[in-house]
Amino acid sequence: MEGQPSKRILDTLKQRTNDHPGAGRTAVCVTALCEEMCAALTPIVGPRGVAALYKRSLFLTSHEHPVLLGLHLSVQHDTDLSALTATLMPLSETEAAQVGAALLSSFYELLACLIGPSLTERVLRSLWDRPLSDPPAMEPAR
Repeated sequence: MEGQPSKRILDTLKQRTNDHPGAGRTAVCVTALCEEMCAALTPIVGPRGVAALYKRSLFLTSHEHPVLLGLHLSVQHDTDLSALTATLMPLSETEAAQVGAALLSSFYELLACLIGPSLTERVLRSLWDRPLSDPPAMEPAR
């Protein structure tokens, strides 16, 4: 995991987990960030497009992190993240952060291949520095 987007994802996870102490906090933060990414992308690629990106990200990340093996098989037409949360919860905070950051980076990179790095950054920019408790930013109405 190298490069500016990966570093930003790691920094965001670190900030959010520090802001929300407790058992399983990293799993919750990874899932919340994934939900926010999905919500930001749904207007652009639709729910099935987001589900396809999420499914592919799970598949690719599972090669490096076998704890995710098979999770992609349950993703059909929506991005139900309950299986991800359940998979990350029993892991140590460090391992959950590594797996979660790898998954989110994979998702980001796939999206950048699809719509380009500039648009990907623009769409997801609002997620990086926002605390977990803040609501997702909406695009301004035109």
